[in-house]
Amino acid sequence: MGDTNHPPSNIRIGDVIDINGEHAALVATDGGHSGNSYVFRAHTALNRTRARQVAKPAPKDSGYMAWIEVLIADADTALAITDFQLHNTPPPELQHLLALINVSTELVDDCLTKVKADTRQGWDHQITVLETAAAALKKQKRMADHFRWHYLGEVE
Repeated sequence: MGDTNHPPSNIRIGDVIDINGEHAALVATDGGHSGNSYVFRAHTALNRTRARQVAKPAPKDSGYMAWIEVLIADADTALAITDFQLHNTPPPELQHLLALINVSTELVDDCLTKVKADTRQGWDHQITVLETAAAALKKQKRMADHFRWHYLGEVE
């Protein structure tokens, strides 16, 4: 950031800048009501996860743990999709990205419901991770739905 509290004048969509120690990627230059605001999104380098890893062991007799790990990996992939990618991806790949967001959102919600219904103890950490992923995926799904409705002409 410069002295004017405005992004550098030579920044382009997809560029990453440092804002108070956090990396942010420029995803749009026409944000806000007037269309004159820059829109930044937290930047995560490839092969890094956004949702926290499931680090604590689950109950030993659990069949859910492997499922949770796969869901979190898919959720990380879905959360790494940016608005910039949606605008610049060819149609076949675009449909795949949008489907990944939708399916990941539904599966994480389903898994969270099943894990919460399990009466055994020891799921607290996994529930926290799944709740964090579910909240982030819901925001991601809203972004993808907005893109579908406004740029692809799809109807609810």
